[in-house]
Amino acid sequence: MDPLAHPKSKTRHRLSCSKTKRPIVGIYANISNYISLNSWDRFQIPMPFSSIKLKTTEEIYIEENADLEEYTKLLEEKMIGLELKENT
Repeated sequence: MDPLAHPKSKTRHRLSCSKTKRPIVGIYANISNYISLNSWDRFQIPMPFSSIKLKTTEEIYIEENADLEEYTKLLEEKMIGLELKENT
């Protein structure tokens, strides 16, 4: 699972969150049985009767004039942490 969205959308989301003072929340989905598409994000389609577990990071608020790369790394770390917790 790719922890972040498409590179073009990443910057827009972080910028809009800093301007609107809304948080970013990372979401991790673990699907028991799925079909994976051959696309940039490896989109997963759950099969019928699959179970889906959703986990979220805590809210991350971005200050208006903050270094967006710093917050990207923070979100990546939190998303990887969710994935590691799920797989242990």
